[in-house]
Amino acid sequence: MQLKLLPHLGTTENSYPKKALYIGYMVQRLLNGALNRVGEDDRDHYGKKRLDLVGVLLGSLFKQQFMKFTKEAKMEFEKAIDKNCDSVSPYNLFQVDLITHA
Repeated sequence: MQLKLLPHLGTTENSYPKKALYIGYMVQRLLNGALNRVGEDDRDHYGKKRLDLVGVLLGSLFKQQFMKFTKEAKMEFEKAIDKNCDSVSPYNLFQVDLITHA
């Protein structure tokens, strides 16, 4: 029998002790809050937010633009092949400023 309660802790019978401890922890937090032993958590507090740093944002922007660059280069190659061009210049096929302008 699979226990679907708290599946992030496991779904086998070996995970029952972990689940029992976690439920006890949740009840303790609930009772401490109800008895005003601790203050309420503010889930909108900036300290609990996950921030993306500059390097991650730049990396994702570069990845997007590089994918767009390769997609458009592939389309240009296909057009050149369809036209049976004998002399194809790579400078004409690639939009060299696509990533830079983004």
